[in-house]
Amino acid sequence: MKLSLFVCLCCAAFAVPASAQWVKGVHYIGARIGLSYVGNAITPALDYEYALTKPDEAGPGTVGIGASIERYAQSTSVTTVSIKTETNTSHLGFSVYGTYHLGNLLDDKRMDPYILFGLYALRNTGSVTINGRDSEYTPSTNVDVMGAAGFRYFFTRQLAGHIRAGFGLSTFSAGITYGL
Repeated sequence: MKLSLFVCLCCAAFAVPASAQWVKGVHYIGARIGLSYVGNAITPALDYEYALTKPDEAGPGTVGIGASIERYAQSTSVTTVSIKTETNTSHLGFSVYGTYHLGNLLDDKRMDPYILFGLYALRNTGSVTINGRDSEYTPSTNVDVMGAAGFRYFFTRQLAGHIRAGFGLSTFSAGITYGL
C-alpha cells in the first residue's frame, strides 16, 4: 500500500509540466543529505537560497545568494599494544555563498545547472577516551572557502530535486528544493 502511494505521488510530480525554474525574487528552501569531507560521515543539511537576478542581468546566467547549516559526527577507535583510544567528534557547519545558475541557457526549463562559491565556518567539539580516562576536546572553529557544481531538476514549478559535488562541507549531496 505504501509503495503504491509513493509511486502515484512520483508519477503526479513528473506529470505536471514545469515551465519555471530559477525565478528572480523567489525564496528557495531545501533539505539534503550528503557525505562530509572528513571520513565520509553522513551529513544532513538545510539550505536557503534567494534568486537575485533575471536572465541577462548578470551575464548569460542568473545570480543567487544562499546559506546552509550542516551537521555530522564521527567516532573512531584505535587499539595499539597497550593503549586504547576512542574519539567522538561533532561538527556543525554554517555557510554563506553566491550561486550562478545557467538553466536559462537550456531549452528544457526544468533543468538548472549551477555553481556556487562561498565561505563556511565549522564548529568542532568532541571527546577522547584513552585507556578508560575521558577528556574533552577544546572546541574550535575553522573558517574556509567552499565551492560546488550542482544540478536541479524541477518536477513542478516549485519542487525540484538536486545533486551537487564540491569541496568544503559536503563533498557530495542530494536533496530537494522548494520555492516559496
